[in-house]
Amino acid sequence: MALFLMDALLSTLKDLSEHHIEDIDTLLSQLNQEEDDLFTNITNAELPDRHNSLMNQDELEEKIDTSLIFKGPSMCHTGRLPSRTRYLGYLTETDMVGGPAPYKQETYYIGFDQNTAEKSLEPNGTMPLVYELSKEREECSGDVVTVKPDYPDYFYATERYGWTKITFPNEAEKKAYGYDPNHYKGIIILHMHGCPWGKCPTNNLNDANYKEKKWEMKINDQSVSALKSLGKGASVAVGENGLYFSPNSDGQYVIETKTNEPKSFVRISSFVLY
Repeated sequence: MALFLMDALLSTLKDLSEHHIEDIDTLLSQLNQEEDDLFTNITNAELPDRHNSLMNQDELEEKIDTSLIFKGPSMCHTGRLPSRTRYLGYLTETDMVGGPAPYKQETYYIGFDQNTAEKSLEPNGTMPLVYELSKEREECSGDVVTVKPDYPDYFYATERYGWTKITFPNEAEKKAYGYDPNHYKGIIILHMHGCPWGKCPTNNLNDANYKEKKWEMKINDQSVSALKSLGKGASVAVGENGLYFSPNSDGQYVIETKTNEPKSFVRISSFVLY
């Protein structure tokens, strides 16, 4: 990977040294304009036909307009790092903020390790943010450096908790992102926490187990009748009005989760609103 980056850097420097525009400010202005033009073209161009095949909708009676996924407004409530919503404290409405940092020197809110969440945590009705200490956090000897900042943390619910909930978007997210509920259709997609090499613990529940009623969900007090898989760990919530859920009087979605299977748990990486 380092050799590839070095080669790309050398190629770029060669192109710049041979460029017909020698004035640096003029060249920068031209390159910025080219970048703006490319971005405008990408966001305004028609989507290729292939975009319809990038999301598996075989389980859906009512199909999602896939252009909504690529071009429509969306908001993501994610536990994964690195994400700015975590670093800036929006996700959990905390003043513990920071950025990528060496293990044990984080200043942002890190949540609970899974052992604590499983055995002793009392979440008081809130779906906690959880990380796996042994598998994901890496510590190096010698110089203190950030080894790997991209942690697949997740929201967690176990049978011991009863009903737990998250409110999405919360007040911090609404303010930070200028949220207007009228801009969204009310489609909510979940991304389940992935397992290394696809091998999950036997007590890990996913969208397939939802059909067996081993766990359940409500969105703004409306029962989620099904979670329909879209592939790649993503599922869309289906309720009495199909794919569409209405926000509450505060413009928010209160998502409640309950695990029914003894000694089992649910791990959700992200909630996405379209």
